[in-house]
Amino acid sequence: MSFDKGFCRVAGCKRPRVYRLYCHAHYRRVRLYGNPFAPRVKSGYERIDPVARFWPKVDRSGSCWIWKRPGAFTSGGYGRFWDGDKFVPAHRFAYELQCGQVSLGMELDHLCRNRACVRPDHLEAVTHAENMHRADIALGIRSTMTICKRGHEMT
Repeated sequence: MSFDKGFCRVAGCKRPRVYRLYCHAHYRRVRLYGNPFAPRVKSGYERIDPVARFWPKVDRSGSCWIWKRPGAFTSGGYGRFWDGDKFVPAHRFAYELQCGQVSLGMELDHLCRNRACVRPDHLEAVTHAENMHRADIALGIRSTMTICKRGHEMT
């Protein structure tokens, strides 16, 4: 059996060898289950439907549907939600539940300007350039600028 000296002995695993002949993840599975290919799910763990976990974290009492604690937030104030595989923006999860996938190259713009809002009616799929243009207008940046950073007149 041949394998690179510094890598895990499991075929196809490119992680560095840490314990015995395995990477950390495969060694843990060997230690716990006796098999490096054992599933990563804990025994007795029942996966709850992400949609059922999502809606209790939303306050739908006002015009904006607010992502509330104990839900996670980013440093920028956007809600974060674990969909079972990865963290996704909470507003994107809600939008895709009701409106379908967001097209490639598009991002969601909060029309209400509330970053914690997850209401699909308050979201619109736009290009990044359009989203930044709307943000500048909302913050009043462009309205006060008369000359660009290179000295040209703003038109």
